[in-house]
Amino acid sequence: MAAATLDDLVRAAPRLLRWSSRPYRWASGSLWTLAWSPRRPLILAVAVYFGLPALVVMGQLQSLLAAMHLPGETAYSLRDLAFPDRADAGIETWFAHSRETTQQFSGPGAVTLLFVLVDTFVFVPAYTIVFSAAAATSFARLRAATDDDPLLPAYRTLTATAFLLVPLLVVVDVLENAATLVLVQQKGDAPGVLEWALTLLWATKWVFAFGILVGLLLAAAALARRARAGGVDLWRTVVALRVQIVLVAFFAVFLFGPVAADQIDDVVRRWIGPDWEEMLASAALTLLLSLVVAATSWR
Repeated sequence: MAAATLDDLVRAAPRLLRWSSRPYRWASGSLWTLAWSPRRPLILAVAVYFGLPALVVMGQLQSLLAAMHLPGETAYSLRDLAFPDRADAGIETWFAHSRETTQQFSGPGAVTLLFVLVDTFVFVPAYTIVFSAAAATSFARLRAATDDDPLLPAYRTLTATAFLLVPLLVVVDVLENAATLVLVQQKGDAPGVLEWALTLLWATKWVFAFGILVGLLLAAAALARRARAGGVDLWRTVVALRVQIVLVAFFAVFLFGPVAADQIDDVVRRWIGPDWEEMLASAALTLLLSLVVAATSWR
C-alpha cells in the first residue's frame, strides 16, 4: 500500500490543481512524509486528543461572544463577521456590552484573540494531520485496488484532490483568523475592504473544507465496500471496541447533549478565576482516563 508516491497522487489530481499545487509542493511533501511516518498512529492520536478539546474551547468562546450584548440587543458570534451587513453591528454590540460591564470580565478583544490562538496553533494543526493522513492512506489503498469498478479513477481523483486542498485550507483559515482579529481589535474602524476580504476567505475556507470532507467520505465508503467484499468484517472491529465506543458515546452525550451541557459550560468558565485548581484536577483526571482508554485499546 505504501508503494504509492506523492507523484502518483499529483498525477491523479485534476489538471488545475496539479498546476496550482506546484508552489507549495514542499508542504505537500512534508504532509505526505508525515502520513507515512512509522509513528503515524501516535501522531494521529495526539492530533485528535488536542483537536477535539480545541473545538470545544472554540465553541465556548463563540458562546461567550454571543452572550456579550445588552438586554434586548441582538446576539452576534464571530461567524457574523463574515457578513459585511452584520460585522459592524456585531462589533459595536460586543464593545457596548464591554463598556457597560465590570472590568473583571474579558472583553471581546481578549476573547477573539484567544479564539484565534486556539484555532491557529491547536485546531488547524490537528485537522491538517488528520485530513492529510486520511487522504494519503485512502489514495494508496484505492491505487492498490485491482477490481474493475468504473468509479475507481474518480475515487482516486477525489482523494488526491482532498490531499492537495489541505495546505490551501490551512492558508485560508489562518488568513481568515488574522482578518478576524484585526477587524475586532480595530473595533470596527478597519477598512471596509477587510470585511469583504473576510467574507471571501470564510466562503473559500468552507468550499475547501467541503471538498475535502466529501472526497474522504466517498473514499471511505468505497474502501468499506471493498473490505466487506474481501471478507473483512467491520462489525467484528466494532464488537472488539464496544467498551471504548460506548464510553466515548456516553461522555459525548453527557457533555454536549441536553443532559449536562450547560452545567459543564459553567464549570469550565469558573476555571478562569479563583477555581483554577479545579482545572488542574480535571485535566489530570481527563488525562488519566485517556491513558486508560488508550491502554485498553492498544494492540
